[in-house]
Amino acid sequence: AVSKPVSDTVATTAVDSGTHLFDFATLNIQALSSPLAAAQTQAEKLVTEFLSQSDAREQLFALFDGGQSTPSEAWMQATNALLASAQNGETSIRVELRSSAELQGARGAFVATGTTGEPTIYLNADWLAGSGTWSTLGAADSASITRVLMEELGHGLDAQLNAGGDTAGDEGEIFSRIVIDSANPLSVSYLS
Repeated sequence: AVSKPVSDTVATTAVDSGTHLFDFATLNIQALSSPLAAAQTQAEKLVTEFLSQSDAREQLFALFDGGQSTPSEAWMQATNALLASAQNGETSIRVELRSSAELQGARGAFVATGTTGEPTIYLNADWLAGSGTWSTLGAADSASITRVLMEELGHGLDAQLNAGGDTAGDEGEIFSRIVIDSANPLSVSYLS
């Protein structure tokens, strides 16, 4: 999926106002590039649409079963809380920008307990800016950033729904492909 350009006014609004799913931990709002702001807007739209589907619980369990054959009571409670908070606009995940060295060259990463003790997505600031080892490739585009945000959010959802457990495979990549590309879960099953 290719993101359409977002005007600077929309991009600034997307970062500056209201509550967002992706809570960027930066004091310098100008540090958030237009591609990053566009990616935030696109990723939030995709997640909202996904979680608003009538079969969201079933899709979430298919993606994030935590090794269970049927949803446990704890999984159902966590899922119901997630869906209710998403519906009320109260769901968010912290996002911090980190150097390429800190992320060992990865574009993004998820940790269940970040620097503030809360679940956090780390994005590679050098990749976003096209600096350092990324300088020959240029700055990241909004479609690439959206994909990384979605993949890391997928890992975050798995951690939230399966406290202390983990779904087998690369559930973040599978989540990203299903939500962004509308992929058939069976076509990405090789990632599990």
